[in-house]
Amino acid sequence: MNTQKMAAQDAEKWARAEMFYGKGAGTRRKLLSAEIQENKLKIPGYLEAFDKAYKKQDLSKHAAAAVRERRTIDRTEYVGRNLKGLITGNKQSLTAGVTILSGIYYISRETGFDKVVIEKVKKTKKKVKAKIAEYKLQRSFDRNGI
Repeated sequence: MNTQKMAAQDAEKWARAEMFYGKGAGTRRKLLSAEIQENKLKIPGYLEAFDKAYKKQDLSKHAAAAVRERRTIDRTEYVGRNLKGLITGNKQSLTAGVTILSGIYYISRETGFDKVVIEKVKKTKKKVKAKIAEYKLQRSFDRNGI
């Protein structure tokens, strides 16, 4: 692989790792730093190419990407934790919101209130569908000038 291209890829990875935060960010930087140091020692001209490529990086773009990546990781962890807790029945691993929702669900099942809610939702769904159909019909009349 071309030294310039390798240095540019490493510079982009390093800029992204610098902007990343939260759990695992330090390990990510540590591993990438070791890889870059190894390349600096072994490949002639790599240091200059890396510095040149790093100066071209748009750190605001990397910061926004780091926020997105962290948000995705946090959401995945949240869902996985709650799903695992629900599957295994371990209520201690559930978050407060999921615990409350599961409690409401359990109580509504025991009291029979869930059937009342389901019927109400079905009736409301029919009404909404009828309103949408009426709206579409009225729009078609308006467009055709009738």
